[in-house]
Amino acid sequence: MKKGKTASATPEELDAVETEVFGAAIVDEDGNEVPITDKMIKKACNELDKQWTYPEKSEQEEKQQKASDQHSSDAEK
Repeated sequence: MKKGKTASATPEELDAVETEVFGAAIVDEDGNEVPITDKMIKKACNELDKQWTYPEKSEQEEKQQKASDQHSSDAEK
């Protein structure tokens, strides 16, 4: 659909235009909308990265990994 030519747009094109999202916001404690910025998202992702811990492997998983590693090295020979 071309800008300024909505009269010739199909209903599907109009629906697509109406549902596009160009930004997001959070609502603060006073009810004000605060735009979510790229910087805010990066900060949140960095905080999550810092908190992430990998689960410990069980003995069974370690045995399976060793067997898989051994099989891979045998296949390379």
